[in-house]
Amino acid sequence: MRVLQDLGYVEQRGTGIRRMIAEMRQAKLEPPHFKDGGTYFVVTLKNHTLLDEETLAWLSQFASYPLSDRQRLALAYLRMNVQMTNADYRRLHHGAVETVEATRELRGLVETGLVEMHGTRRWAYYTLSEQVPAQVQPPLPLAMSDEERILAYVQEHGSITNLESRELLGIESRHRVTRLLGKLVDTGQVQQAGTGKGTRYELPI
Repeated sequence: MRVLQDLGYVEQRGTGIRRMIAEMRQAKLEPPHFKDGGTYFVVTLKNHTLLDEETLAWLSQFASYPLSDRQRLALAYLRMNVQMTNADYRRLHHGAVETVEATRELRGLVETGLVEMHGTRRWAYYTLSEQVPAQVQPPLPLAMSDEERILAYVQEHGSITNLESRELLGIESRHRVTRLLGKLVDTGQVQQAGTGKGTRYELPI
C-alpha cells in the first residue's frame, strides 16, 4: 500500500468511502452497500434511483398515511429490493439514524400495515405487505353517464334508435329514453332523422 501511495494510485486516507457515499447521494442513487467478508471486501453500487417518477407516483397512494420522509424512502427501497434490515435502513439514511431509532421507525411502518416484519431481534427483516402492490396502480376509469354511453354508441355505429338506446342502457321506459335523446338533440350533440318508429339519432353534420 505504501508503494501504491507513493506512486499516486491510492490515497490511504480513508476518503474513498465518504466520496462514494456523497457521489451516490448527489446522483439520487441508493447508498453503496459494503460487505466485509474477512478475507475480502465488496462494495456494491446500484445504478437505479429510488425516487424516479414512477416510484413517486407509487408512493402517492400512501399520502394519507402518517409517514415521515425516511419511512417513505424506506418504502421506495423495499419496492426495489424486496426486503430490508435495520442496517439497510440506517445505511439508506447515511448513518444519520441510530439502531434503536431505526427499529422504532420500521415498527411504525409495520403498524400501518404497509410492511411486514419477519424474524426477531438481530435477525429481523422487513418486506412490503402482501396487500401492497409493487407496481403503480392505474386510476379507475370514470363511470360514463347515460348520455355519454349513447354518444359513444352513435360514434361507433353511426346512429341509434330509441329501442337500441333502451337495450344499451338497460332501461325499459321508452319515455325516459326519449327525454335523454331529446336532451342530446337540444344541446346539438345529435340530430334527429326520420319520424315515428323509424326515428334515428345521428351525429350532426
